[in-house]
Amino acid sequence: MNPRFLFIFIALYSFLDNFRFLDYRKPIEAKSSIALKQLVTVASDRAKSIPRPIYKIPEDEFNLETALRVMHGSQDTEYNFSDGNYRVRWKPNEEKNNLLFYKPSGFTEVESSIVLDYSYVEGDRTKNIILTQAIPWKDHQRYDGWFCRNCAPPISGAVFALRTENEKSNWYLESYDFGIAAPGGGGRLSSDREVISIGSAKKAVMFRHVSSPSGGNLEFLTILSDVAGNFERIFFEKIGDDNHGHPLLSGLQKRQKSVWENSSTVKFVSGQNPDYYDILIETSGTRYVQETNLVSDEFREIKRYIFKDEKYTLVE
Repeated sequence: MNPRFLFIFIALYSFLDNFRFLDYRKPIEAKSSIALKQLVTVASDRAKSIPRPIYKIPEDEFNLETALRVMHGSQDTEYNFSDGNYRVRWKPNEEKNNLLFYKPSGFTEVESSIVLDYSYVEGDRTKNIILTQAIPWKDHQRYDGWFCRNCAPPISGAVFALRTENEKSNWYLESYDFGIAAPGGGGRLSSDREVISIGSAKKAVMFRHVSSPSGGNLEFLTILSDVAGNFERIFFEKIGDDNHGHPLLSGLQKRQKSVWENSSTVKFVSGQNPDYYDILIETSGTRYVQETNLVSDEFREIKRYIFKDEKYTLVE
């Protein structure tokens, strides 16, 4: 190929690649990982058309402070490690606000702090999962005026891996994403979280949280893990539902059966994918049937989800 045309092609691809991810208007659940990464030092690397920065940290220099600096960069940031709570304060702009928060206004700073630090072994390699949460601040204090009943701090996640090459061991940033999900409510991240096995040698972080719109309760299950260089949400489903506490429910309060409640058990079982378990969700109880405006009889159903195309998908 003519070198001149090759240069033009590379330049055009780099421009379009960067432009494609500059759409910050997508909701937090949307997958726009490179656009989200523009909030940290990766922005300068994207401008140079580097797909992902390679952070090489000597084994004896890796700690939570180093990890936080790698995850959140060094521009417009203020770090605080004095009291053992690793956190960083940074000044957002309009683009950052739209990426992270449902109501992007009323605050002047954002504080990101570590909420999970978990070390494990995958195959023959030691790895470390780190999650951070983002909290709006105003006038040098937490800005609770932003949070609604069903709002929670958005979280970011990273996986670092220890590699040994030429008899020297270094930690590398293996996957990272900013603003992955926001499991929780009332301005708080869900405390019902744990690291689980989703495969024979694969780890993930699972959150359960309850949302309470209009007097009812909805329970959700969120699973985050690293896939193909990204740390992202690979599963999100409702696993429970009730209308407890709802004073009036259009017509149902006049009927004998006016209250419903259902819940689920979650199991991870071996399937056809050798690397990822299947997810079985067994739901039982009663539920509201919109078509009939009635509460159903007792029911029991089992749904199976398989890992496909970098996420879990319901088997129809």
